[in-house]
Amino acid sequence: MAGGDKKVLSYGDVVLWGSDVELLKGNSFLNDRLIEFFFAQLEVPYDCLLLAPAVTFWISHCEDAAFVMSTVAALCLPDRKVVMFAVNDNEDVSMVGGGCHWSLLVYIRESNEFQHYDSMGGMNAIHARKLATIIKPFLGPDAASAKFEAAWTPHQVNGYDCGVYVMAVGQVLCDAYTSGRFSTVDSEALIKEKITPNAVRQMRHDVLNRILSLAEEQGC
Repeated sequence: MAGGDKKVLSYGDVVLWGSDVELLKGNSFLNDRLIEFFFAQLEVPYDCLLLAPAVTFWISHCEDAAFVMSTVAALCLPDRKVVMFAVNDNEDVSMVGGGCHWSLLVYIRESNEFQHYDSMGGMNAIHARKLATIIKPFLGPDAASAKFEAAWTPHQVNGYDCGVYVMAVGQVLCDAYTSGRFSTVDSEALIKEKITPNAVRQMRHDVLNRILSLAEEQGC
C-alpha cells in the first residue's frame, strides 16, 4: 500500500484500505480485495465454497503442480457441492491487480457442470475454461467429465461494473443454495428478476455501507 493509504477494515483474511473503499464510490473497476470481502461475508454452509480471487488466480497460473496440489488439498474441494471462482483476465503474474474483466465460474456437483456467468458475453470464456480444466482433478473423480456451460448473465451497461455483477450473481446463487432451492430454482429467471442495472448500482452502495458499518464496530 502507498504510504498515505489508511486501513479501513480487517475482516477474516481480508484487509481493506481506503483506496479499495474509494472504488465503490464511483465508476471504478473493483479489485480482488473487494470481491474477496464480499465472498467472505456471505453466510453459506460448509459445502458451498467461494474462493478468494487471489487464490483462484494463483491456481490458474502456478506452474508447480505439486505445490498447487498441497495447497488446494486444504480447501477440501471433493467435499463441496458448490464451488465459486471469480475469474480475472489478467495473464501477467507480475502485475498485481492487473486485468480488466471479472466473471464468475461455478462448479455444481449435483449436475456435474461448470456454469460460467459473464456480464460481457463470452469475454472471459477462455480464462474460465482454462481454470475449469486445471481445477477438475482437485474436485473429485466425477468432475473429470464435467460439462462447461455459458450461463445466461445480464449484460453490464458500462465498462467497469463486471466485479459488481460477479458479486450479485454469487449472492443470488448462494441465497438459493442456502434456502434449499438451488436444485429446483430457475437460476436464469431468478437472476433476471434480481440483477438489474438499478440493483447493481444499489449493490455498490450496500457493500460500501456494510464495510463502513463493520469498520465502525471495530473502531477503525
